[in-house]
Amino acid sequence: MWVATDTVLPPTVALEIEPSVGGIYKLIMPGVFCMTGHSSVVETDKRLVYSWQWQDDNEITEVEVLFTQASAQTQAQLSHRGFITKDPKQRHLEGWHSYLDGFEQLIVNAGF
Repeated sequence: MWVATDTVLPPTVALEIEPSVGGIYKLIMPGVFCMTGHSSVVETDKRLVYSWQWQDDNEITEVEVLFTQASAQTQAQLSHRGFITKDPKQRHLEGWHSYLDGFEQLIVNAGF
């Protein structure tokens, strides 16, 4: 998986992952926020696709992460699609930017 239980970044306080097709992907945030999804595609070191649904929300979207080798580095391309309206799409865009900035700093601090 591209994240793991030891790469939890605020505001997430816990992460549960079963890295297999049909496996659960669950983010827990303070208060009532909880996101769950299930993996539909797991191609190790290549591609990951999973559903994304917030607690008490009927909208189910899809996240896809593609991995490509670039010299000695791995690039990740993230797509989050299937939004019904523009407002949630914008909020998720802001959330992903924040998460990816924190994830990059985590990697740098770990010496990768």
